[in-house]
Amino acid sequence: MKTILFISLFIQSLAFSQVDTLVYENPSPEPEFPGGFDSLMVWIQQDLIQDEEHFANMGEYCFTHVFLDFIVEKDGSITNVKAHNKCNTDLSYYIELFERSPKWIPGKYRGNVVRCRYRLPLTIENQ
Repeated sequence: MKTILFISLFIQSLAFSQVDTLVYENPSPEPEFPGGFDSLMVWIQQDLIQDEEHFANMGEYCFTHVFLDFIVEKDGSITNVKAHNKCNTDLSYYIELFERSPKWIPGKYRGNVVRCRYRLPLTIENQ
């Protein structure tokens, strides 16, 4: 009897100690920035306006197309931020920006909160 109890407790401890590393691609509902997409755009614009150095480095007039890939964790935090575009532009600003993002509303799968991959295309215009 003691052996069965020990094995049962051991199996349960293994189940609870596993880290959930599964990342969902298309949850329903998808993760959302607090306040929605419009609030996300306002947050990005406010940061760009406050960061005069970044604007100065963009030049007199330019378009910057950036794709941001990141994971929205179960608690809404943002991890594994990657930025890329077709040019050889320094995209560290965008990575740092999203690493300090406020917590998002996480995505769900079958009613359960899950880790989700999110891809955000951005076009930043400097005039």
